[in-house]
Amino acid sequence: MGIGEGTDKWPKDPATGKDLVRFDWRVGKHDDSINTTGLQRVVDRIRLVGPQMGDAAKGILSAILPGQIEKNVRTKYMKRVDKDDDLGDDKLDARKRKRRSNKCDGKWQDPKYDSAFILNAMSDDEDDPEQRPGKARTFLTMEPEWRSLELSMLFAAIDEVKDPRPDQAKLAKLRRRTDEQKTGPPPLARTLATRIRSWMVKTDILEENADWFDSGRVAHSGEAWGDEELRELVKDRKGKGKAWDSGTAKKVIVRQRNTVDEASMSVLETAQQKLGEILEGIDDADILFN
Repeated sequence: MGIGEGTDKWPKDPATGKDLVRFDWRVGKHDDSINTTGLQRVVDRIRLVGPQMGDAAKGILSAILPGQIEKNVRTKYMKRVDKDDDLGDDKLDARKRKRRSNKCDGKWQDPKYDSAFILNAMSDDEDDPEQRPGKARTFLTMEPEWRSLELSMLFAAIDEVKDPRPDQAKLAKLRRRTDEQKTGPPPLARTLATRIRSWMVKTDILEENADWFDSGRVAHSGEAWGDEELRELVKDRKGKGKAWDSGTAKKVIVRQRNTVDEASMSVLETAQQKLGEILEGIDDADILFN
């Protein structure tokens, strides 16, 4: 993607000229493979440089229990993730506001485009390698290579609309667009509602990566795009039964397997009939215990 480690555009330490450690904040997890290398480099750096900072620092490091440095580095990392995990939120919120504006082309207000307004569909924001010391922090916006022309046209049209909330627009992070594209698959999504739809992905790339449907990266577009209704077979929290999740419902109804055989049903019906005779028309059996 032109900004990989070892390239001229990878951010470097101005003092040593060496590549800086970088993390993918969107992944978040400290144990994700894309971030474990960076975290280990931080730990190794502490162990290497710490003893050189004096006897006091050396004594403290020697007294730290095994694994404690790694734990503290992970904790510090996760606090930073919590701070920066809204990196794309302001971009998403602005696009939602602009889309609702009466200045927006009605074509893009069609409900079939609603699925595009999720954080996972936003372009990644990289640290700007041309960032100058003393200047406001800026980010480099890189469009993913899998993004379809339809999705690119949608966001381009939305971005041209004047923000109806200029006070919020002033708070947005500074970004600089680049023609370079970011390689890699769409982000993983735990729920159907946050998953990239097939209409958002270039046809040729999707054909080459049909496994994205099974891995939780892409979902079929739905009826509005001529696909079958969006439905996803999931398990309940206890791992029992099955449910159809539309991705929009707040409650998922779980269908449990029917383990009652016909003989048991017959006994149950007989018991209910006798109970009805005893109650003589009373609907609530609890009344007998009052």
